[in-house]
Amino acid sequence: MVEDRPAKPHAAVSLLIDASGSMGYGPNSRAFYATEAGIVLAEVMDRLGFAFEVVDFNSMYGGEYQCGYTAMNVRKPFEGQMNAVTKAAIATDHTGRENSDGHAVEWCIKRVQRQDATHRFVFTISDGQPAGPCPDDCSTPSEHLTRVVQNCPDNVEIFSVGIAGMDTSRYYENAVKINNTAELAENLLPVLRKMLGQVRVAA
Repeated sequence: MVEDRPAKPHAAVSLLIDASGSMGYGPNSRAFYATEAGIVLAEVMDRLGFAFEVVDFNSMYGGEYQCGYTAMNVRKPFEGQMNAVTKAAIATDHTGRENSDGHAVEWCIKRVQRQDATHRFVFTISDGQPAGPCPDDCSTPSEHLTRVVQNCPDNVEIFSVGIAGMDTSRYYENAVKINNTAELAENLLPVLRKMLGQVRVAA
């Protein structure tokens, strides 16, 4: 006789924070609330035992080929531990210029696909206003983001948190919005329940 035990479900999560100029800087800014949401989600993922990373992004026109670029900054890597140092890195609300969300979301999708996991998720935390460089075959950054989300592989689920009451449901099917830090717990619960429900069902 051979004992057959199903593998314990294991999730890999990429937490993506918009660090563009429209997010602002300092207390009560969109960037401040985005980092607060990032810390809360990171602590939840850590307690669940999921592999996760926290990254931010900003974009800029120009560059070597004048076609623009998107800079990805890893605040907490998949292999990193959740401690005082990583929490401080996540809490750094620095911002850049534009935000080519499509490039950043696509980057995160590819990252979680490389993880050894039974479930893969991307959480975007932004103000839902794509701007900046996009591929030549897209007329706007919004069109590019829409295409990336629609073409997301079946083994990756995308969730979105709109900061400062911004509605991101135009781009993401799984979207919630928060006005300030006080609403984090209540408004994020539906998203987390759906995510954890998928993990349990597949188990």
